[in-house]
Amino acid sequence: DLSIDRIYPTIDEPLHIAKPVGRDGLWVAGKQIYRIDLQHDTVDTFKLGNPQSQVIALAVDAEGSVWASYPDGGLWKYAESSAYVSHRQPLAALGKANEKIQVVLPDGDSDWIGSASGLYRLRHSDDHIESIEVVGHQPVYSLLRDREGGIWVGQKYRLLRLKDNRIEESYELDEQHRSLFARVESIAQDHNNDIWFTIGDVGIHHVDRQRKQLSINPAWLPMNLRRSGQPLVRSNKDGKVLFENKPKIADTAPIIQKYLDLIRRALKDVVLRGTGR
Repeated sequence: DLSIDRIYPTIDEPLHIAKPVGRDGLWVAGKQIYRIDLQHDTVDTFKLGNPQSQVIALAVDAEGSVWASYPDGGLWKYAESSAYVSHRQPLAALGKANEKIQVVLPDGDSDWIGSASGLYRLRHSDDHIESIEVVGHQPVYSLLRDREGGIWVGQKYRLLRLKDNRIEESYELDEQHRSLFARVESIAQDHNNDIWFTIGDVGIHHVDRQRKQLSINPAWLPMNLRRSGQPLVRSNKDGKVLFENKPKIADTAPIIQKYLDLIRRALKDVVLRGTGR
């Protein structure tokens, strides 16, 4: 029942990642990175990496700095408070300088990095990078730090919870639900400390932490969520889980196609938050 609030014609490229900035802003990324001031309807452009390359991962840390990774394995940081820009090739020390970083999770004085070959932790003080061998050398697609300090790791067919570099919880898809695209794309934690995650063509999954029980597309979810195609989930600061749908391009009016991701995420981050849903 939502209407489109605004379109930003100054952004002339497909956008695929968005992160909130306080209550009145968004970081969004395509080939470049943009900061949208929703209060004043302004757009600032930031060129951190190769302007011809698509941003792969985007993250905002507790200090408000934005992190972005590019296909060449580069990891860029922009500290808005000081306008300081830094660049690293964090996997170079392991002989994987050009390996694509698929997800970044800032965590205090270090970053968790998910790549095509596994999970790593980068220490800011000396750029030391550690391979987290316990998760194996399979691709990592999503990461979440829960309120108890555990790190949830999304891979193909499975979701892991790490604490002190040990696997404390593990949830795997059964053979029936495994497919070529069955990878964990997003993870969220609700106010009950239960975990929600999504897998491409399978749907929404719910982990009852007390019972250690995994449900796929639970029957008590609203029907439109269970049939929404390829949803994403995200936690907000109030302990609510936000569901984001991925509309099919073919079902969208041509004028909207270019700004589809920006509009969808802006509505979820701004409009839905205001309704209290």
